[in-house]
Amino acid sequence: MKSKLSLRKNLATGLERLRIQSASSDALLQLSLAGLFTGIATGVVIVAFILVVEFSLTYFLNIQPENFEGLNTLSRVLAPILGGLLLATLFHFFAKGQGVGIAHVRERLHHHNSDLTLRGFIMQFIGGSIALISGQSLGREGPSVHLGAALGSLFGKSLHLPHNTLRILLACGSAGAIGAAFNTPLAGVIFAMEIIIAEYAVGSFVPIMISAVAATGISRWFLGNEPFLSIGLVPSASLQEIPFLLLLGILVGIAAASFIYIVRRSSEITANWNLFKRYSLAASITGFTAIFLPQVLGVGYDSLNQAILGQLSLVTLIVILVMKLITSSISVGCGLPAGLIGPSFVIGAVGGSFMGLVLDQALHLPVESSGLYAILGMAAMMGACLQAPLAALIAAFEITA
Repeated sequence: MKSKLSLRKNLATGLERLRIQSASSDALLQLSLAGLFTGIATGVVIVAFILVVEFSLTYFLNIQPENFEGLNTLSRVLAPILGGLLLATLFHFFAKGQGVGIAHVRERLHHHNSDLTLRGFIMQFIGGSIALISGQSLGREGPSVHLGAALGSLFGKSLHLPHNTLRILLACGSAGAIGAAFNTPLAGVIFAMEIIIAEYAVGSFVPIMISAVAATGISRWFLGNEPFLSIGLVPSASLQEIPFLLLLGILVGIAAASFIYIVRRSSEITANWNLFKRYSLAASITGFTAIFLPQVLGVGYDSLNQAILGQLSLVTLIVILVMKLITSSISVGCGLPAGLIGPSFVIGAVGGSFMGLVLDQALHLPVESSGLYAILGMAAMMGACLQAPLAALIAAFEITA
């Protein structure tokens, strides 16, 4: 009995010492160990999240992930609509008012002492899975970041760590989520520091880096070490193309501003609607658009890859650009539980490829490769939408290897 009491006392003393040390300026070792644990846990959860989505698409819809074009017309319409209704029912009865995604993570970090809940974690895992399986025009990075950040927050709260430590652990989970989801550890680090905590500090950099590397290692162990996009070598731009690339940046900036405007307007218009109306609107727009353009379903990475490889016609590129921008921005504005980074990649890539092909085929100007314009458009669109140019640049490098 005495030994048990002594063990409990020693454990309590050790935890209290950890809390005090983690609040000090020289707690790098403790924070690094906490970051390592957060990264491992995040990697396991993100792998599970990806496998659930891919397994469901393969065995329930009988298609390969991202190949929603393989569905017949009726299925393309019904999948997002039924998915939207299921999401509305789920969130209405079990998590009414529960925020999700990157915006929710940032709001909890800056205004609620980095406090993320277990219910939010569960709802994001289930809701994000349903959104991606049903073909909503959104990405998986929003759910991934929420899941990783929630793990960091929950781990810190379970040990009653101080708020400044919770903040770093939340960022550790976010970095690990991006690293595991896209096989991009460095982009995960920059994403967490540029977008989530919005600062570059030595004290937080090391644990965030450890978390991102650990989570990516778990992901590579289970899912392989291939780059997210396999596109081969892409020629570099010549000096003659610098004005064209500046023009590309301006045009992508206009597209990003349009995306953000539609997100805000759709959010304002539907702010007082119930979940069934909001989710049904977004899902119906996606479903009926998919009748003639199935490429709007899902994230759209297959279209992104084709755009970089120059396998899409000018007409197809411009139609995907316009309709993906509309469906994704309305889906984000209506609050569907998935992310905007994946769609922003697709929109930027098809826009860049369109411009490169126009310059080459229509105007016969010196263009080395439309694929280069697609990659730069992809990075520019993400950077403009998230106001994070460095994270977008590093992501483009790592995703394309």
